[in-house]
Amino acid sequence: MNELRTEIQLDSETDARLRAITLVDMEQAMGNTPLVLLDEKDGSTLYGKIEGANPTGSIKARTALYMLRDYLENKTRPDKGIVVNSGGNFALALSAMCAAENIPLVVSLLASAPEEYVTALVELGADVVRESATRDERRGVTQRYEGEGYTFLDQHNSPLALLGIGQTLPAEIWEQTQGRVTDVVAGFGTGMTVFGNSIYFRNRYAEGLIPTPVAITAVEDDLSLLDFHVKSLSVKDGTNVERRAFLERYRQETGRTIRSYQRKDGGVGKVVFDVGERAVDDVPGIGISGLQPAAAELLQMDLIDQVIQVLPQDAVETTRDLHARGQDVGISSGAAYVAARQIFDEKTERGEPCTIVAIFPDTGANYKSLL
Repeated sequence: MNELRTEIQLDSETDARLRAITLVDMEQAMGNTPLVLLDEKDGSTLYGKIEGANPTGSIKARTALYMLRDYLENKTRPDKGIVVNSGGNFALALSAMCAAENIPLVVSLLASAPEEYVTALVELGADVVRESATRDERRGVTQRYEGEGYTFLDQHNSPLALLGIGQTLPAEIWEQTQGRVTDVVAGFGTGMTVFGNSIYFRNRYAEGLIPTPVAITAVEDDLSLLDFHVKSLSVKDGTNVERRAFLERYRQETGRTIRSYQRKDGGVGKVVFDVGERAVDDVPGIGISGLQPAAAELLQMDLIDQVIQVLPQDAVETTRDLHARGQDVGISSGAAYVAARQIFDEKTERGEPCTIVAIFPDTGANYKSLL
């Protein structure tokens, strides 16, 4: 594993400026982010939820705050600090909070993260390790630091990461749309935004607190495996014959090159997608990869109503268009807008009233080199 480790000593003036911002300051500035009208037609509306207005410039400030509060309140033994792995936004949010609390932070940063993230993290005092995007190598970095006495905050598997968004964001959407929201559209990375909104709105519909269901659309790039996971739920309890038939249908419908491996018991084993030379994270912040069983019990995938795939070039071009309209958002916001626009156009053409909210998860500040 090739690593590039970056360390920096902050000058006293920069250090003092960072320490002057407290965790309480950031918590008080969190949430209630703007809802911006992007289009309207015949009474239907399309909005962008501007999560870049959060402290540190992204939706992951919500996640980081919940996880760090739990760490501070429930730490039972001394440690050297915190270690995380991240594509950028979670690390950036946590680094600002750790700086405010004088907590050492090691970031195992996704190798494909834009250089702007490295600069920002280093300026905030984090110890940055750049490494491979493979799952085993990323986990290997955090395991090594755990062995040295750091606490690993795992945003991908923490209930607190889900609560940080689910207990705050959807309630804001409901209030800001005055209960008219019909669709929430969000990029799928860790899945916390998608799942958090889905759980909130499904629970309130089941309790009779909202009159109609709110549809949840997950957005991925065209190489991600989310769409496959969601559709494979239809054969989760099927026979081996049904599962193999599903794979063949999916292959024909999508044009994806799929190889399935048969287990000794005759069942369908691992499924591998040939993605060519492109990376699955060409749209920063969204897309899932890896070897996955065709009919695995995939946590909460049934909370997703539909998946829309967006080409990276379309996400980038749309992000540039949003910038021209005065919205300084990241590339995954462009992807969310492409999908939300598709839903808006389809529904208004059918004469179906809708209020669609696309989640714009971060600012464009850390993507200048990509735009």
